[in-house]
Amino acid sequence: MKIIGKNMLLENRYKIIIATIYNLVLTMGLFLLFFEFLGPTLQPGFLPKGMERIGNILTIMTGLLAFQGGALLTHANYRRDNRMDFLKTMEGSADRFYLRELSGVLLALLFEIVISAILLIIVAKPQEISWNFLLLIIYFLLTGLFFLNIGNLVGYFSKRSALNISTLPLVIIVLFLISGAVIPLVHFDNIYALILYYLPAGMMLSGTDSILAGDFNALLIPLIYFVFLDLITVFVTRFVLNLDD
Repeated sequence: MKIIGKNMLLENRYKIIIATIYNLVLTMGLFLLFFEFLGPTLQPGFLPKGMERIGNILTIMTGLLAFQGGALLTHANYRRDNRMDFLKTMEGSADRFYLRELSGVLLALLFEIVISAILLIIVAKPQEISWNFLLLIIYFLLTGLFFLNIGNLVGYFSKRSALNISTLPLVIIVLFLISGAVIPLVHFDNIYALILYYLPAGMMLSGTDSILAGDFNALLIPLIYFVFLDLITVFVTRFVLNLDD
């Protein structure tokens, strides 16, 4: 038992190291995209300000990591091919699996948000930091729950390999980039901006902007929006995981 526990600890340690390196590399990639590559090519006023860009990067990382964590873990541990082996190992139920995954992914998400924020503050050197970081973390965990549940559902129903699933977050990144993370939607006065604003990515970015601006009245709509989505996706995810019980 000691040997097994030690091996699991080492395996998890390596996974944490790999995930952290992956997170830092991707964070720096988004930083270069926002601050170095796009900045000189866009007209003044079309790119979010420094702190807003940091908030947008953290928002993208939250949605991306939550989705990827849910998809990969559920695909590896709970898809129909592996379900009986998992239950024998866990000696538990679908709800127990869901709660363990939920707590584990959200804890990892919290760690990654803090790491990303520290890195961005160091490299971006913002002149003023006045945003409520604690409120931002709570908001990211709330919104991350939605992307985690979507990842759970994708991982459960997917019959593809984990490697193929790991490429799906590119869709999440692109969705955020066209939903106001690069060019604010206020510059698009048409149906395109309206549709993107009310998609989860656009609404999540809107909530982040409200926190950074200290406009808590504007934050109310994104909060209600994601509480509603969280309740729906939690119910659907638990129902799907319990289909074979």
